[in-house]
Amino acid sequence: MRYLEKLPKNKIIGGCVFVAGWFNLINLSKEETQIAHPWINTNIDFERIRRHTNNFLCIFSDDDPSVHLSESEIFKDKIGAKIIIKKNEKHFNDTKEIKEIIGFIGK
Repeated sequence: MRYLEKLPKNKIIGGCVFVAGWFNLINLSKEETQIAHPWINTNIDFERIRRHTNNFLCIFSDDDPSVHLSESEIFKDKIGAKIIIKKNEKHFNDTKEIKEIIGFIGK
């Protein structure tokens, strides 16, 4: 989203996929909380982001230890994202199926 915010106003893209995207993180160590602080505490210009595309896809896992499933509702509400919820994928570390979904979208 930060990248989309910085695009020139007239730049249109085909779409954007977020895998385990987040606005709030859970179960972080103190060091991880410090690292995430700038992203969590900087406002996002959703209107500007939506100017670049109306095609957003977010993929979540129902058992992600770092991203609560309720994040999906924020993506749906703020940018009108289509949501896919996978079962038992944790935090999608090198998941073949996700790579296949993204590859399919890119065609």
